[in-house]
Amino acid sequence: MALLFGNDRDDLVRRKKAVQQIYNANYRFAKPPEKPRLTIVPGDGQVTLYWDDLAELSFDPFLQEFDFEGYRIYRTTDASFLESMVITDAYGKETFRKPIAKFDLKNGIKGLHPFDVNGVKFDLGDDVGLRHAYVDTDLQNGQTYYYAVVSYDRGFLDTTAAGEVDGFAPSECTSIVQVDINGNVRTDINTAVAVPRSPASGYLPPGVDGSILHSGPGSGSIAVTVIDPDSLLDGNTYRLEFQNDAAFQNNPLPTASMLNVSDGRVLADQLPVVEWGEERFIVDGMVDGRDERANWQGQEFGLRLLEDELARPSVFLHFILAALPTDAPPPHAERHAGDSLMLGEVP
Repeated sequence: MALLFGNDRDDLVRRKKAVQQIYNANYRFAKPPEKPRLTIVPGDGQVTLYWDDLAELSFDPFLQEFDFEGYRIYRTTDASFLESMVITDAYGKETFRKPIAKFDLKNGIKGLHPFDVNGVKFDLGDDVGLRHAYVDTDLQNGQTYYYAVVSYDRGFLDTTAAGEVDGFAPSECTSIVQVDINGNVRTDINTAVAVPRSPASGYLPPGVDGSILHSGPGSGSIAVTVIDPDSLLDGNTYRLEFQNDAAFQNNPLPTASMLNVSDGRVLADQLPVVEWGEERFIVDGMVDGRDERANWQGQEFGLRLLEDELARPSVFLHFILAALPTDAPPPHAERHAGDSLMLGEVP
């Protein structure tokens, strides 16, 4: 025996049909990607979010493929995220949430998924590329905000022998925030609560001590953004190097390396520079070697750290190869073998 509930009779019939399909499939259906691990940094009128790349390695046992497609970011002032549930289906039922930002793979899979859910289609993104950090601005100090970073897949689409379109819409991982009767809040690994506030009087934010020193024939430029001020290591100096193994420095696939010159450690060695505007994130701290990996598409590189059995970087070094003007040559024309940039952190 089963109990079904719906908003009205028509909704009850649709729910019954969906449950019957799940039963007929012996409860074997596609699963969303793994949840990313979210860290937030409240600031003055803003909140910075950054997350790991674990979801990008998700394997769907039903489809037998890696089907991760992107990330969506939700922000509300209620713990149930109902405030963002504004996209309705053809019957007027709230079906999808509206994100404040979304990032997806540059793989040609974009736009609305052809398979609809009661007349509404899932937005797969615009091929903007993946990001692992986002700054939410123009917020009100003292207001409580709830955030979720969810990963989603690309769904499934097929054509039967009769020429009929079959499949299912993309799915995203859950985003749970629990609030008990006493007001205590419990978040999941991909959700967080933030209250932006102005800094204490006399607070000086961390930054680069002096100018960024450049050596080598390259004419490119770089900017440094501090993602998590509380996690910086005092007095450390970093060097970002670009390598090109071609005789005339014209290999379209150069590499980049990051070093901590304060103690001589190599944090990232010869990362491929695949495309214009791509993102990298590197961490500096106690690295679990079992979790050192590049994602399956080779576009991103991430290391997770162990801190009380949680993945949180002690230093999060984030750079985007998009510092040159849009009319400038592609990055491989501006990055030459032996180029290096020195980044110093203030104590």
